Amino acid sequence: MKNKRQLFALILMVIICGSLLTPTYAHVTNSNNIYDDIEFSPAKEAIVELRALNIIPYEGGSGLFKPQNKLTRSDLAFWAGSLTAPDATQMERNELEQFILNQGQLQTLEGNATLEDIISVYWKGNLPVSEELDQEFTREQFSSWMMEHIHTVVDGASLFERIGVTQGPSGIIEKVESETVTEEQSKYHIYYIYVDGQRYPLNNHPKIIGGSTDLTIWEGKELEESWLDPESEEPKLSFLKLKEGEMSLSEIASETDQQHQQMDKEAAPATSQDASFWSKINTGHIIIAAALIVLVGLIAWLFSGKKINRSL
Repeated sequence: MKNKRQLFALILMVIICGSLLTPTYAHVTNSNNIYDDIEFSPAKEAIVELRALNIIPYEGGSGLFKPQNKLTRSDLAFWAGSLTAPDATQMERNELEQFILNQGQLQTLEGNATLEDIISVYWKGNLPVSEELDQEFTREQFSSWMMEHIHTVVDGASLFERIGVTQGPSGIIEKVESETVTEEQSKYHIYYIYVDGQRYPLNNHPKIIGGSTDLTIWEGKELEESWLDPESEEPKLSFLKLKEGEMSLSEIASETDQQHQQMDKEAAPATSQDASFWSKINTGHIIIAAALIVLVGLIAWLFSGKKINRSL
């Protein structure tokens, strides 16, 4: 009885320790899992693209984009500061907002953002438009409008070019490779794709349109567009868009749902921007903590059993 009890405890301990290092998916996001409330938004692809460009930055919290809410000047300043401030990743939200105010690109953080405000913070007021400058946008309207003007050349360069993003490969994806990387107590996959015989790595948080978040099923599919991340020492793909119809909606949804169950929203960058302690705790942390508690309990149970048996 004693041996069976100890054997059972040891088996459970091995299983728990193994589960803490179970490989997970990379932080690949598409319009199905990047936010919980944009499934029916007409701007969902634009929202994914703006996230890839960091025009809409990561925000800790509930995972809601609130597409039909009006874009406030406070949000606009935070977004623009996250994109343009030299040390943005080391700055708090209020510091990023203040940076935009100090640049003279906004006069106040009060109220809703207007088209004039948007042109001021991203184009220094130099983008010519025919629309009313005092009109306000919802967050999804802002997303669609920005993607309509992202390639407009102003003062010799488009906003897309000034961000530093460059066009990546397009064509048939001949091969997909992945390797597992260990970080602390978790593992995740890094992906590589081959197009025209050239190998391209993906960055840690690629955004995709028209495809499953499981990139292993992308082989043989046609890549319509991709972007290379300007901040990587080695050029890495930060955005990939499959040609329309390359994957069915059911393929995209089923694979994305599997990943969504195994990972939390994209991990936050190394910054404390607008994130409380609790907003940084994700599902993976909770699972690991629970497993460790059970593991400690099993060890205590095992050794208490030994003491009891000795006393008998």
